[in-house]
Amino acid sequence: MNTEKIISCINSERYIQAYELILIALEANPTDPVILDLSKVLSARVRSRCVGLASNKETEMSLELFETEALYRIINNLHSVSRY
Repeated sequence: MNTEKIISCINSERYIQAYELILIALEANPTDPVILDLSKVLSARVRSRCVGLASNKETEMSLELFETEALYRIINNLHSVSRY
């Protein structure tokens, strides 16, 4: 299992790579509780990043915020959680 790799990606803010690894793991086992929990951890981290970017005057309308928000929406589709 790639749990260590996913955790490493999340901790080093490589969110897209973490998402891709989660997708691969869920293809093999769509109900894996560990992977589903990691997707929720990833979602929380990306949401936190969105809030941080949105609350900063310099980044509130930045491309980084829009890209991060788009990733957040995609990640939430994995476990059907509302945005806020």
